[in-house]
Amino acid sequence: SRSAVAKSAKIHQQAKLIPPYIIEEGCTVGRNAVIGPFTHLMHDSFVAEGSIVSESILFEGVQVGENSKVVRSFVDGAATIGRGVHVGEYSLVGYGCKIGDKARVGANSKLFPFLKVNKNARVNGTIETDEKLYKEKFKDSCYWL
Repeated sequence: SRSAVAKSAKIHQQAKLIPPYIIEEGCTVGRNAVIGPFTHLMHDSFVAEGSIVSESILFEGVQVGENSKVVRSFVDGAATIGRGVHVGEYSLVGYGCKIGDKARVGANSKLFPFLKVNKNARVNGTIETDEKLYKEKFKDSCYWL
């Protein structure tokens, strides 16, 4: 169970890291946050105070607000998860999604790119958007074809 933390990552001394984990350059992990096990934070991700990210992958630039929980899920790049949010197991949060404070994303949910979930909302299942709404935004991306 190997783990790695990039030199430029900022890990609060009261954060708890449970191996194995990978924390890339530019990441920040706040006070009393819990990372791991089996977790990968890609570059420039931010996990705020009191949040838990376990058995999950946060892609580049993801922001997780205070006291939120992401378990056994994928959160694609540039997504924002508000305060007190729960992302249920085996969920996929698409690129650039914005999940409002105290929202709940049910287990096995799939949120397509650039969706906005309102504060206190409850979402379950697959929520799609028209490809035309996001395809143009990805044309110059090194991550999307």
